[in-house]
Amino acid sequence: MADKYGKKGLIVLAVNTRPNETADQIKGFARGLGLKHVLLQNGAAVASKYHVRGTPTTLFIDSQGSIVAREEGFDAAKLEAGARAVLPAQ
Repeated sequence: MADKYGKKGLIVLAVNTRPNETADQIKGFARGLGLKHVLLQNGAAVASKYHVRGTPTTLFIDSQGSIVAREEGFDAAKLEAGARAVLPAQ
């Protein structure tokens, strides 16, 4: 998503919710998945604020800070639709 929509304004952040993982472990995990976006360490407070119950959970937040869509699990079509929902109309 970051590669596809980054130039259109999409910002992707990943939040690690496991408190005992080191920065090196998180970076290794991200490299293994080919993730290139920002990874936030110690994100339990963020997960709590947004009521994340499981991973992966994706929140699509528009430029006004409103949650437009939420996806729990991984469904490529739903992720695509969520990304398009927060981007400015073309």
